[in-house]
Amino acid sequence: MSSPLQLRVLLKQSYGRTPTKGFLSGGQPADMATPALRGSTGRYLGEVTRVSGNKLYFNSRDSLHIGDRIRIQPGSDKVGTAFTLKQLWAGAKAVKKMTAGPVCVANPFGPKFKTGDAVFKVSSQQAFSMSDVAARRKLGQVKAVKQPLTLNVNLNEHQMVIVASVGELKLEVAYPVEFYPAQTSPLSQQTLTQVFEQTAQAPFELQELIAADLPDVVVPPKRLKEIRRDFYTHLQHKIDQHNEEQLQQCKQRAIASLLQPAPSYKQRGELVVAVRDLREMRALDQPDVDKILVPLTPAVLHRRWRVNPTQCRGVVWDIPFVIFDQDWRTIQQAVHCLVDAGFRNFRLNNLSHFALFKNKKDMLLQTGYRLFCLNTQAMLSWQEFGAVGSEMYIEDEQQNMAQLLKRSGDYPLRAVIYTAVPLITSRIRISGVKSDAPLISDRGDEYKVLNKGGLTVVQSQRDFSLTGELGLLHDMGCASYLADISHLGVFSKEGQQVLDAVRGGRGIANTELFNFNSGLE
Repeated sequence: MSSPLQLRVLLKQSYGRTPTKGFLSGGQPADMATPALRGSTGRYLGEVTRVSGNKLYFNSRDSLHIGDRIRIQPGSDKVGTAFTLKQLWAGAKAVKKMTAGPVCVANPFGPKFKTGDAVFKVSSQQAFSMSDVAARRKLGQVKAVKQPLTLNVNLNEHQMVIVASVGELKLEVAYPVEFYPAQTSPLSQQTLTQVFEQTAQAPFELQELIAADLPDVVVPPKRLKEIRRDFYTHLQHKIDQHNEEQLQQCKQRAIASLLQPAPSYKQRGELVVAVRDLREMRALDQPDVDKILVPLTPAVLHRRWRVNPTQCRGVVWDIPFVIFDQDWRTIQQAVHCLVDAGFRNFRLNNLSHFALFKNKKDMLLQTGYRLFCLNTQAMLSWQEFGAVGSEMYIEDEQQNMAQLLKRSGDYPLRAVIYTAVPLITSRIRISGVKSDAPLISDRGDEYKVLNKGGLTVVQSQRDFSLTGELGLLHDMGCASYLADISHLGVFSKEGQQVLDAVRGGRGIANTELFNFNSGLE
């Protein structure tokens, strides 16, 4: 199955349009941004002044080149359209580049653009025109900084003894050599320097060679070169070994600086079930269900809440992952309404959600898996923000999850054991794709497209499931689980099959484990 990041890249390449305001899937589709223009991606150039046939006119704040990529953003806040500049005109003359000022470019979309539309540069021509060979050549020009090397060379009893110093590393090797009395030009420090300064691509560079009290002898040049090659091979291997040891030591120090293993959060295995909507809140009455996760929608504002202790304790409100500007105030009012009614449990899926609970006390805020919790530093950060628990990431591996659970102490970590996987969430509709017809990748993976509430969600046809790994999760110290069957319905046949699998600790066919067993590279 393609990962969420892979699918975002594939979709961008396939449809050739750069997401604009409202693209909240977590990717960074362009390499420039304009902080002053809220929600806009790209460098702002100006506004369209005229559209004439296949030509588009605007005043550019920046220079333009053939190969630059620009996006025209309608003033109506609809999806922008990006294209690569293939023709530029200065008056009636075609040119390859233009300075800032009045610009005329080729318009491949005809009357689609209107006067007043905003123009953004989303990438420069170098990013599109540079070939792989040229890119490798340019990278090859960057030379790594070499470490200074000092050599000390001595000759005694038909042996050449070489001592190397590279930083704190030292290496001494003795080589047997045959040498002859010199009639003229005996072996000298200068000769040895000329031989040993040839370090080729090695990560060190000869800075100083010391050769005191050399006898008046001659060593065959061929033998000197053999010694140099062998010695430098050994030296580079020792440096690589030393660097690896240093890396492991740094890693161990970093691990030691993290939270240390501690008694894990112990309780009876808690099961949280995500439901479809308010009508399924009665799922809380099922004996195996400890809590329910209910989507927070504006509908809560139209209900008179009489909260009993069971509901207050057992209902967790799920804040929408994507909240548009025009909906923020309504969601804020819904949160106030629920808090005033006595609810305290909320699940947050976006960093901005913490602002909804500013100045509210005694809240039980839990972070969803989209707010990554892959190490103890992340866990500590969410606690600093005010969270009292977190979900582990669905793409994590069991070894890392086990280490995290060991170090969680009394901070409860929840494992997602069943859910549909939204790979991309965007305001951009994918033209030509219907919800009842799955997308099929070149590897045969199937995806479905859902259009709801102004959002396009692409998700895998195969759900994520760890229901067959509950015993292992329990042994790792996990005592809280989330089964998200909101897309199936709690009381549907499929939803009940999932809950039965959870009760029995059985795996479910046609589902994915992601990296749980395979591990992360």
